Amino acid sequence: MDKFYRKELYKLKIHRMANTLMLGFSINSDNSLVLALGHGNEKNNFEAMVHWIERIIDERELSPEDLCITVFVPLLQRDLHDWIFSRYEF
Repeated sequence: MDKFYRKELYKLKIHRMANTLMLGFSINSDNSLVLALGHGNEKNNFEAMVHWIERIIDERELSPEDLCITVFVPLLQRDLHDWIFSRYEF
C-alpha cells in the first residue's frame, strides 16, 4: 500500500488522534504551533498536528495497528520540548 493511499485510508483516525493530542496537551486551536509542528503553511494548530502525525507515520513506517496514543505522546513531548528550547538558542 503506498503512502498516499494509507494516509487517505486512515484520515479519520489521524484526525481523531490530532484532536486527542491537542486536548491532552492543552494545545489551542490558534496558529501558535504551526511552525513547530507543521510545514509552516497550515491555517491552525489542528492542521499542523495532522501534518505532524502524518510525518511521524511516514518516518516510522507505522502500520494502522501502531496508530495509538502511546506511540505519539512521547514523540510530541520530545518535539515540543526541542522546539521550545531551540527558540532561545543563539
